[in-house]
Amino acid sequence: MMNKAIFLDRDGVINVERGYTNLLKDFVILPDLFEVLKIFQKMGYLLIVISNQSGIAKGLYKQEEVEVLHKYLVEELKKNKITLSEIYYCVHHPDVSRCICRKPDSLFVEKALARFK
Repeated sequence: MMNKAIFLDRDGVINVERGYTNLLKDFVILPDLFEVLKIFQKMGYLLIVISNQSGIAKGLYKQEEVEVLHKYLVEELKKNKITLSEIYYCVHHPDVSRCICRKPDSLFVEKALARFK
């Protein structure tokens, strides 16, 4: 039997959209997120984040800063008994480098399908 999954964008779905978010002080989790994710989790869905983080390719911030935000997100979700199965993010931008992982391309969805069947 295949697993069910919900694929979530990060900025504007999980946290308040502020353009290029790389600082913890600007990373504000949306108020209803925990309640909604708990419902999905109770229904048996895996929770998977797929995000474009092109600020890295543009030199606006470092990958380590994104990792800090994601670690914080995972910790806050754990406090609320919510588990993310994975966070995938693309570090590219078409003005700087081409790739097949940037949404709307499907590489990360395909990776998740292969991993979590």
